[in-house]
Amino acid sequence: MFEEVVSEEVVRHFCDVATRRLGIGIDAKVEALVAGRVAKRMQLLRLPVDEYVQRLDRDKECSEVIEFLDLVRPRPLRFFARQRDYDELEALVVRRLRCGQRRFRLWSAGCGTGEEAYGMLLTAFAAMERAQVERDAVDLKILATDISARSIELGRRGWFDEAQICGVPALLRDRYFVEAEDGVAVDDSARTLVVFRRLNLAHPPFPMTGPLDAIFCHEGLAPLVPGARQRAMHAAKALLASRGVMCTGLDEEALVAIEDEEEILWQGGLRGVVRSPVRPLKPGRARCADAIGTDLMRSLMRSGRVLRRLKYRFERTMVHVRVAVGAFLELVEDLLEDLLAIPARELVVNGVPGTESLRQVSPRNARLGDVEDRVHEGPVGQVRWPSTPTCLGW
Repeated sequence: MFEEVVSEEVVRHFCDVATRRLGIGIDAKVEALVAGRVAKRMQLLRLPVDEYVQRLDRDKECSEVIEFLDLVRPRPLRFFARQRDYDELEALVVRRLRCGQRRFRLWSAGCGTGEEAYGMLLTAFAAMERAQVERDAVDLKILATDISARSIELGRRGWFDEAQICGVPALLRDRYFVEAEDGVAVDDSARTLVVFRRLNLAHPPFPMTGPLDAIFCHEGLAPLVPGARQRAMHAAKALLASRGVMCTGLDEEALVAIEDEEEILWQGGLRGVVRSPVRPLKPGRARCADAIGTDLMRSLMRSGRVLRRLKYRFERTMVHVRVAVGAFLELVEDLLEDLLAIPARELVVNGVPGTESLRQVSPRNARLGDVEDRVHEGPVGQVRWPSTPTCLGW
């Protein structure tokens, strides 16, 4: 009775539950593993196929699916698996410490058993030493979330084997790790700064409040389907502080599938740095390609900001120029009216005195009619206007 063959429809229903409730897509390559897992669970629970399917539908926490995902997800990782992201985080913390910031909130979305969250903690400690700021003077908290209750419990314990901490510098290892059974454990004074919570990224909005200085979501976004990944990234972006860092670990094709990706990169300046390695390269070439790509992106963003500032200043300058030119033209027009209104009673033109006037005296200069205008004598062919300044109405 309990050794029924798991049909393809049951496997598809299992995968559909994972997608609808958790936003996680199960690859077709592991469908055989799904069938084997379902068969073992049916034998263990002593349930027929139809009752097991009902159990999946009634399971609000999706424990059956999550336990399967715990078996197939690549765990555990080592500390500082993506060193370039931690370098970005350290530079951010150092820069803000030197600017006077003393409160930092970081988030590890999809933390697993805690390697990423504790790596962020050690990176923040290293940044404090670089900035020469005492640890007690900084209000630091790190939120570590994962969908697996088992991973959350292991992360709270903070126990790791030697292979997992091989990338931790000796100074940090001696200061923040202690010997434990079958490995090492994070020191209690450091472990209390990391808060572990269970969270499903596929169903925003999230219960925490921002702003967050940095968000690492390597493992949290990778298994999500495009629609759930888009919602999660937009919700995380809303929590990110201005000029904060958000590292996704996604490749370029995955980022293209996310709508409004450009808005995440450019809105409000540098809102988030999205890491997107195109393809795996050799270690030396990978570092070189990453450095070139990062420098190019920063140069383009700086150039865009400079161009926008130049455009704004040019428009402001043109407004002032138009106002100044208008005022100058009005002044010239007034001067010409005043000049043409001067009575030319005596002109010396080619040596012959004349009594003609260039223009009838205007009412504005009528009061000057009693002023005797005198024309200086000059050489032949030269016209001299009266030297009395009152003739211009000044």
